[in-house]
Amino acid sequence: MPFESVQEGLKAVAGKKIDAFVLNELMLKYLAKKEFPGRIQVLPGIFDEYFVAMALREKSALRKPINKALLKLMKTEKWSGLLNRYAR
Repeated sequence: MPFESVQEGLKAVAGKKIDAFVLNELMLKYLAKKEFPGRIQVLPGIFDEYFVAMALREKSALRKPINKALLKLMKTEKWSGLLNRYAR
């Protein structure tokens, strides 16, 4: 059953019109917490690992600074906090 948006699919779950809605885990957890607190549950487990990407213009001068900043951030406790905040 197609939906116009992710929110429409989640409304269908919350309204018991469908039993489940499949989407990437981080997006589901974020929306469940922010827009549907206590109304839907995101089950543990994933079907497939995925990676998040960012698009830049070709030969962008931002590429190296962004990569360096992300690598530096990933070594900190702040990164763990971000993962816990948005992935749990």
